[in-house]
Amino acid sequence: MKEQKFTKNIRISYLDSVKGIGILLIVLSHVAMGETGENPLRNGIMSFAVPLFFFVTGILLFIKDAYSEKTINTLLFDKMKALIYPYCVFTTVALPIYVVKTKVGGVQ
Repeated sequence: MKEQKFTKNIRISYLDSVKGIGILLIVLSHVAMGETGENPLRNGIMSFAVPLFFFVTGILLFIKDAYSEKTINTLLFDKMKALIYPYCVFTTVALPIYVVKTKVGGVQ
């Protein structure tokens, strides 16, 4: 009998739940409590929810990559490609819109 290897579809339900709670708290702080002014409740939620979300996401990415057969250099290169390509596409689209909006429209 062959030994089973883990795939990219590893799910840890309690970590997914914690990540979901973090997302909901972030959305709640943006939608229900507004973006303007000093709001201690919003600041408290954001100072807890955002680090929680990033921490759990990092754990899940680490666990997924720990079972990969790729080298660390390949993993880092793949992660960089996955982040830099969308960033460049978004910037290429958003920057001209921002410049036109601020210079022509006078909106800041």
